[in-house]
Amino acid sequence: MFITNISKKAIIEGKVHIGKNTKVFENAVIKGPVYIGDNCIIGNNALISDNTRLENGVMIGANAEVKNSIFKTNSHMHSGYIENSTIGENCRIGAGFKGFSCIIGNNTKTGINCSFMPNVIIGSDCLIGPCSVVMKNIEDNKLFYTKFKEVIKNR
Repeated sequence: MFITNISKKAIIEGKVHIGKNTKVFENAVIKGPVYIGDNCIIGNNALISDNTRLENGVMIGANAEVKNSIFKTNSHMHSGYIENSTIGENCRIGAGFKGFSCIIGNNTKTGINCSFMPNVIIGSDCLIGPCSVVMKNIEDNKLFYTKFKEVIKNR
């Protein structure tokens, strides 16, 4: 038996498809046109809007906003903001992510608090370290991180 569980406190407007076994939690807002596949999770306070397509097994975590973007099968995003972007299969996007008009290949993972400049393309099988700012394209199978240097001075 397939059960789709949509909270009574969720808001769904416009043309929206929600697949089998998908859960939509409290205070999530979905503004169509939006396609959400089977076995997906839409977290509390998430906003999904404007021609977004979430394929099967996608999780959009609490407090995330996804606009006019595609998430391929089994990709997950914690809190953050993505617009006009395509996220490949089996990706994991860390909390606090910010991306606009980016393309991320399959099996790529980002740490928390990453930011991608507009129009950046990230290859497949990449690992992006936490708090990294990505300003240019990254080829397949790369590890990318921003180095930080602690500075402590007397005031």
